[in-house]
Amino acid sequence: MTAQPQSISQLTHAQVAPITHLLFDFDDTVTWAGQLPQEAANALYRAYDAGFQLMAVTGRPAAWAEMLMRLFPFEAAVAETGAICFYRETLPGKVSVLHSIDDPKQRETQTQQRLAIAHAIMADLPEARLALDNMGRIYDSAFDLVEDGPAVSEATQKLIHQKLDAEGLFWAQSSVHINFFWQAFNKTAMVKRYFEEIGGQPWPQWVSRFIYFGDSTNDGPLFRAVPLGIGVANIANYLPLLQKDGSAPSHITAKPGGHGFAEAIDHLVHLKNM
Repeated sequence: MTAQPQSISQLTHAQVAPITHLLFDFDDTVTWAGQLPQEAANALYRAYDAGFQLMAVTGRPAAWAEMLMRLFPFEAAVAETGAICFYRETLPGKVSVLHSIDDPKQRETQTQQRLAIAHAIMADLPEARLALDNMGRIYDSAFDLVEDGPAVSEATQKLIHQKLDAEGLFWAQSSVHINFFWQAFNKTAMVKRYFEEIGGQPWPQWVSRFIYFGDSTNDGPLFRAVPLGIGVANIANYLPLLQKDGSAPSHITAKPGGHGFAEAIDHLVHLKNM
């Protein structure tokens, strides 16, 4: 059981001074209500200009992560709940990829198998629908919960979970999707792999340099892995579950989503420059 998160106003210069990297979920952490607020976009550049390295860690598709690398000054972007990582060693610089499965034929076979199961589930559950962004995915597929139609009921969400379990699939739920995959991918494993393989140092030498931002239960493993975690205000509904398994963030913003992200960046940059 973890304690109630503190306000980000309680963070101190001593806590922020060692931080070199800001890692963050994207949906409803940097975005809000399906959009990227201007203040959140500006905050990314303020953080980068202040000397923080930036890393997106999202359940969104590989195609999204590649696009984010082209649009923002990111060192890396992990996608599909930890299945794939795009990175570059210099900015500007060539973007490279860490794959979980090297064989493209195997990846395509798994995609076709997942989608066949998804269509069978949708035939049984009229509320269930695939997310529009599946066309950009490589390792996972996703059911939509709120983006492209009426909110899917909790009862149907639970039935989707049960059917995925029965098929032997792993799944993770965000604020917008239920992602499902054949391997036990998770965000923390790929973040560790990136920093050890590409960063060239063991994980314990990295982890004290990180702050992680998130908004939901699938962010719990990274909140648990790093000493400083910041939840945006809309994480409140998930805090009881996160606290129960010891994976709640250490701090929380007053504002939701990308507005809370910008709020936190303002405070972090101020502390770093003290």
